[in-house]
Amino acid sequence: MPDSDEESLEPKLPLKLDDPISNAEMLIDFPALQAYYREKKIQCLLCDAAMAETFAQGAKVHGGGKWGAFDAEQVVRDLNELAKRHPFRKESVPDLSLIGRLKSWLFKPKTSPS
Repeated sequence: MPDSDEESLEPKLPLKLDDPISNAEMLIDFPALQAYYREKKIQCLLCDAAMAETFAQGAKVHGGGKWGAFDAEQVVRDLNELAKRHPFRKESVPDLSLIGRLKSWLFKPKTSPS
């Protein structure tokens, strides 16, 4: 049993359907998580709603449309496997300050046309 309420909120593996989506950001290496979400067209990375929304709720709310529909059970399975291969590394997290985000947005790396 956890020593405190705060300890019980500490993200841990394996991820579950009723975990906040943002837990993945604290358990999986940022570039690997970003690549997975991009591949699956999931828009949850760094989303404020992902801090409160669980994987199950996110899949239900975003059952379609531009914010990325996804099968919550499959995503949780995939993310647990991804976490085994790419555990969180603090140095992989980008600067999320306002200035850091603006620099990232303004100076995006150029990509070749598809």
